Amino acid sequence: MKKWFTVALVFFVFLLIFFYSSRPGRIATIGMPAPDFTLRDLDGKEYRLSEFRGKVVFLNFWATWCPPCRSEIPSLNMLNEKLKGDSFIMMGISIDRDEPEKIRSFSREFGINFIILHDRDGKVSYNLYGITGVPETIIIDKKGKVVMKIIGARDWTSEEIMKEIEKYLMES
Repeated sequence: MKKWFTVALVFFVFLLIFFYSSRPGRIATIGMPAPDFTLRDLDGKEYRLSEFRGKVVFLNFWATWCPPCRSEIPSLNMLNEKLKGDSFIMMGISIDRDEPEKIRSFSREFGINFIILHDRDGKVSYNLYGITGVPETIIIDKKGKVVMKIIGARDWTSEEIMKEIEKYLMES
C-alpha cells in the first residue's frame, strides 16, 4: 500500500510540474506589470494592452453562459458610463468558444457599452492572467501594474469600489 501511495504522489507531482511549466510567460500578479497581449474585438479590430499605458484599464473576463456575468453587466455598463474617457478604459474579455456573432447578439441583448474582446482559445485568460473562473476582473493602473484582482460578480457602482478605482484615476 505504501508503494502505491508513493507512486501516486510522484505521478501527481510530475503532473503539477508539467502543468505549471507548460504555461507560457508569467501569470498576472498584483503589484507586477500586467502581461501584454493582443486580442481582436468582435469585428476583427486588434487591441494591444500596452497601447493603453497611461490609462486605468479594467479587464472583465466573462462568458455568455455565465449567470453571475449576466447579473453584473448593468453595473459594469454604469461604471463604464461614469468613468470612460481619457484616463479609463473598460474591456470585457469573452472566453466563449462560440463564433463572434453569438457574442455580438448577446452584447446587443444586454446593451453592453464597453469594448468586447474575444479570447476563444483562452491563451490570454488562462495562460497570462490565470483566471480560475468567470467573472473575474483585473484592474491595471496607469503605469501598467496589476493593482486589483477580483473574483466573482460585484456591484461595480458601490461606493467602496468607486473610491478604489477613482484612487487609481487620480494618480499621475
